[in-house]
Amino acid sequence: MKDELTNLRQRVADLETTLAAMAVKQQPQHRRFFPTVVFSAAVVCALVIGLCFSSSGTATAVMQGPSRVVAPFEVVDGKGRTLFKIQMSASGAGLGIFYDDAGQEVAIIGHANGSQQPTIRVMDKGIDKVGIGISKGDGLIQVGNDVDSKVQLVSGENADVHISTAEGQLVTRMFKTKSGDGAMDINKGGKPRVELGIAEKGDCGIITLYSNTTQARTILLGDYGMRQTSAQGQPAFQAGVDDRGVGYAMAAGRSGKFLSRLTTDDNGVTGRVEVMGSDEIKVLMGVKENDKGDICATGAPGKQVCLSILAAKSLIPY
Repeated sequence: MKDELTNLRQRVADLETTLAAMAVKQQPQHRRFFPTVVFSAAVVCALVIGLCFSSSGTATAVMQGPSRVVAPFEVVDGKGRTLFKIQMSASGAGLGIFYDDAGQEVAIIGHANGSQQPTIRVMDKGIDKVGIGISKGDGLIQVGNDVDSKVQLVSGENADVHISTAEGQLVTRMFKTKSGDGAMDINKGGKPRVELGIAEKGDCGIITLYSNTTQARTILLGDYGMRQTSAQGQPAFQAGVDDRGVGYAMAAGRSGKFLSRLTTDDNGVTGRVEVMGSDEIKVLMGVKENDKGDICATGAPGKQVCLSILAAKSLIPY
């Protein structure tokens, strides 16, 4: 290869000497020989270049092999406008940034350690709209809007959906419980106001409504109906369907102990009102088998007085 290049250089030198001599002898006709000189030089250069890149295995490998570019770098158009950029984060991770025709960032690909950002981010006017990445080993999709909200969908064992403000304050959460049931929280100010899920006992649906300032709650449960707790968190009211399949309503005192109940008789045919003292019924109002109303009051153990008995003893028609 070296000898061939030396021979070519010598032939080019000889040609240049000959052409120069001819030009001196025929000065008036130099315009005719100038194109010939240029053409001849071009042919020689082409031959040299072709020989170099066809005969040298090293040169051919350089042209056909992969290119290597050192970051950071930018890709610009004919007007100098940045279309694409590769840069490094503070942790040394590579980041690819794409721009729209207005020069705004529209997408970022890459993940810097400790950034808490998705691996792929899609933006509008510099505001994150969609993010795809990994969260604790599970897949993550994050969707945000122009103002202050953000939605996160996480796949995997602990799949859940988070809707948060731009400051990271949780607004809504849809998730899977430890027992594998679905659940949902609706928050305000970082505190739950509504919970929806499956009750631990009975596998029935449950909805819990929380007070803003106290421990008062309203609980709707598929099994017994509704329960209301007081500001101190004690049971205050409960209504629903009991084990006999009849409706009932109960009221509790300040201690949380139920003291009165509105229900039916054992057969579910007539109405019944019960007033409790300690652990037993003290006053009972209902309807007897003869379709007559009756009221009974219990005093000491075994002592009970009923309106029907009083009427019988005093010979009042009953």
